[in-house]
Amino acid sequence: MKQIEHLLILRNKFDNFDNNEEIAITLKEVAEILSISERNANYLIKKLSIDHKLIWVSGRGRGKKSTLLFLQGFIESAEEYVAKMVSEEKIIDVVNFINASYLNEEGRKSLYTILSIKLGPKIEKSKDDFTNVIKILLSQEITTLTPMDVLLYSEAHLVKEIYSTLVTYDHREQKLSPGLAYTWSYDNNEKKWTFYLRKSVMFHRGEILTASDVKFTFEYLLTVGKHTSIAPLLDDLLKVEIHNEHTISFYLKEENLFFPRVLTSFHCSVLHHSYKKHNLPNGTGPFKVMEHSKHFIRLVAFDSYFRERPLIDSIDIWMQKSNDAPNNASTLEIGENQQKSVIHKQKLEGSRFLLFNQTKNGYQSNSYFRLCIKHLINPSHLVNELNGNRRIPATSFLTSYSKKVNSDSQHLDIAENFLQKSHYAGEIIKLYYFNLNEGYESACWIQKEAKKIGLNISLTPISYDNHETISNSDFVLLSVILDRDVEVGLYTLFKSDHSFIRNFFNNESKKIIDTKLALMKLKNNKNERISYFLQIEEILMKDHTIHFLYHATNTLHYHSSLKGVSFDSYGLTNFHSIWIDPLEL
Repeated sequence: MKQIEHLLILRNKFDNFDNNEEIAITLKEVAEILSISERNANYLIKKLSIDHKLIWVSGRGRGKKSTLLFLQGFIESAEEYVAKMVSEEKIIDVVNFINASYLNEEGRKSLYTILSIKLGPKIEKSKDDFTNVIKILLSQEITTLTPMDVLLYSEAHLVKEIYSTLVTYDHREQKLSPGLAYTWSYDNNEKKWTFYLRKSVMFHRGEILTASDVKFTFEYLLTVGKHTSIAPLLDDLLKVEIHNEHTISFYLKEENLFFPRVLTSFHCSVLHHSYKKHNLPNGTGPFKVMEHSKHFIRLVAFDSYFRERPLIDSIDIWMQKSNDAPNNASTLEIGENQQKSVIHKQKLEGSRFLLFNQTKNGYQSNSYFRLCIKHLINPSHLVNELNGNRRIPATSFLTSYSKKVNSDSQHLDIAENFLQKSHYAGEIIKLYYFNLNEGYESACWIQKEAKKIGLNISLTPISYDNHETISNSDFVLLSVILDRDVEVGLYTLFKSDHSFIRNFFNNESKKIIDTKLALMKLKNNKNERISYFLQIEEILMKDHTIHFLYHATNTLHYHSSLKGVSFDSYGLTNFHSIWIDPLEL
């Protein structure tokens, strides 16, 4: 352990003492606090005294305590420590020190905040030029950058910066826009969608995009990627045919007017035909990956990007899980009380909800039990009592439709009556939840409410590393954030066999949902398509399989030197649009 880390532990232990305030202590007590020998403690004290970090006055006489005076506070020492470690790019070492719990909770959170502030936007000058750099700390690991395998929002965020899709969705105009393809057409007789590719689009390793890459991507999706979340949305695809280097057609088994919208998903990002999963990503997006390890990713601007080159030159991302990171710890967080902080509040489309497991036997399969939960867990009470980023009560995944319906008031007597009708006898009911973005706090609130009527609920966090365990739950507390294209988001949610929601439906429910989705794909009108999604919600609410709770807001703070800031649907910053104002640093 470094000398300054020992100082931080010691100063944190006596954080209630001011600088130059006398502390009576023995060398043995110092050694015990730092878990080192008295000999090493004596050496450390001498070194820290020479460096003017503290004053040590040895006690005279047997049994006499020595006197310790600190010359600087914990925050000042922490800032020195973090500045040195950041300059040496030893970010993960700092996070590991925080995670080791040598410090109290307040000390750990302070150190994490200081680390986040020391990162962020930078302009690094060299002899001939300057480089715009953003340094980021994520409190979770990016396990994959393969588009079809992505599950986490943070992974999806990076994939969109690295790869490109055939077409994109303009949520403001509510229509398809060109991507790698500049135009497209549909032949109803042959059930064929044809896409015309831009010429001279370059991959990050220098290869030129051709129709062969597109064909490879979708054949790979339907074979190797058949167990991914996007594959069921492509089950209408019969074959892919190349006409020439820049023209390609998708033949469908049946009519599907919604098919091009599916292609806007980041899961359908185009890969080079030489793609190998264990190589560095090779996309056509605004940033290319220069390094990718378990704890570090370096992105650099792609000079030959077929659209406008990013103004940010490089992005360094360190990844390490930490319990002391804020729930929304993200790329550009700088701290709420910092003078140069800009606060952005984004209303997220989607909702948090409870979902009952239809695939196993138990009380959750009893309609009376589900009615008990509906009357017990009142969305309005939850929002009002917990506040935070909880915005408004929800009765749909779509905010605009939730606004039109008032949540029922809580009726404990009715809930208790339904619980008795379910023949509940005090057994433990298992609630699983994701420990992200207020998930644990909401789960605890639900557990507390259940105790009011004698309902025993156990809480289990869901692991991203082991999705099978979720099937053991009786019901789950989930959160869905929909992409800008909410229709594709809802389609994926209800259709994909690898979404958490569909895994909880029995075969009868899946059949009903698939019938609605099949009709949805035939509609050109947005309102008609949305009506089918709402019908699915209504079916799930009618038998109380789903209980909507609330819509959320994501609050972020970013440095005022960042300009051109825009956010994706998950509340994460679009790297390709931002730039650094040197006058604001």
